[in-house]
Amino acid sequence: MENAAGCSAGYGDYIIGMEEYLQAYFEAVQQDQEYSCQYEKNYGDCICNGENQGDDFNAEYCEYDCYMGKGMEYCVDKNPYEENNGNNNKHSNNNNGWNNSNYNNNNTIKSLSV
Repeated sequence: MENAAGCSAGYGDYIIGMEEYLQAYFEAVQQDQEYSCQYEKNYGDCICNGENQGDDFNAEYCEYDCYMGKGMEYCVDKNPYEENNGNNNKHSNNNNGWNNSNYNNNNTIKSLSV
C-alpha cells in the first residue's frame, strides 16, 4: 500500500482514525445506557421502593424483573435468582457483553458479542 493515509482519488478520507471513532462511539453508547438505567430506576413505571409491598418483597428481584421485562438487560449486573438459589433459575442473565468494560487497559477496543 503506497499511501496509508487515504485513497488516491474520488474518495473521502477519515477525519479521525477508526479506532478513535469506535472508542468514542462505544463510550457514548455506554453513557446512554447508564443514563437510561438510572432514569428508569428513578422515574420509570416499575415500583421497586418497597412501599405497599408484601413482606416477601425483594427490591433486587423487582429491579431485575423490570429491566429484563423492558429489554434493558444492560442494566443488570447479576441475576439475583441465580445468586440466591442455584435451583431457582427463573431468568438467565444475557447482557451481551455490555456490562463488561468494552476496552482493555491500552484503550483498544475489545470485540463485543452482540
